[in-house]
Amino acid sequence: MPFFIKNFFSNILKLVKPSISSEKISEILLLENWNFENIYPISRKIFSDAKSHKILNNNNLEENFVKNFLLKNNKFSILPKLSQISFAEINTYLQNILLRDADQMGMAHTLEIRVPFLDHKLIENVFGISDEFKFPHTPKKLLTDSFENLIPKEIINRQKMGFVLPYEKWLKNEIFDFANSKIINLSKQGFFNEKSIKSLWKNFLKNDKRVSWSRVWHLIVFQNILEKNKIF
Repeated sequence: MPFFIKNFFSNILKLVKPSISSEKISEILLLENWNFENIYPISRKIFSDAKSHKILNNNNLEENFVKNFLLKNNKFSILPKLSQISFAEINTYLQNILLRDADQMGMAHTLEIRVPFLDHKLIENVFGISDEFKFPHTPKKLLTDSFENLIPKEIINRQKMGFVLPYEKWLKNEIFDFANSKIINLSKQGFFNEKSIKSLWKNFLKNDKRVSWSRVWHLIVFQNILEKNKIF
């Protein structure tokens, strides 16, 4: 598809439906190659490349760690498509974030946290299953089909219940002063664009759908680390 057509639809999408999802889809539309190694890393980004260029004074972005990992381990491309996603999730997001966070936070507060069952024989077996049987017509289909005689129907058919801490509420209320001071201090760091950082924070406080709590929270935590370790 010609670039000007990609660019047209990318811009239209961001205008018609401004959101983080739209930003990511727009970035995917502009890719030269729509292959898994290029698309998956975008799905896991906190900031798009365009947004990163806006908030940083240095436009020389580091290479994407997830993309480099996938390129170096390209043998996984022989797997079915859904298994490719599982491979990427297990080796990046699950391993480096979810399991690490569960271990550190659990140990810090003397909690025994139940983490995913990752027996290597189970994982190897599931990786080899065709997408035809994996495709999620219903939530966790492989799991529920395997235990349908053991799990009550009301549990299997129950609507998925997420667990999200109220970071957005906290940032706008209980810890606003803390968060606001970190954003102000961060905006004055030479490697960040002061106007862009303050604009991002202002838009978050105005409930702009393009600015999630996770975007500003990462910046707040980053500044807090700099201050605690007396960096800059």
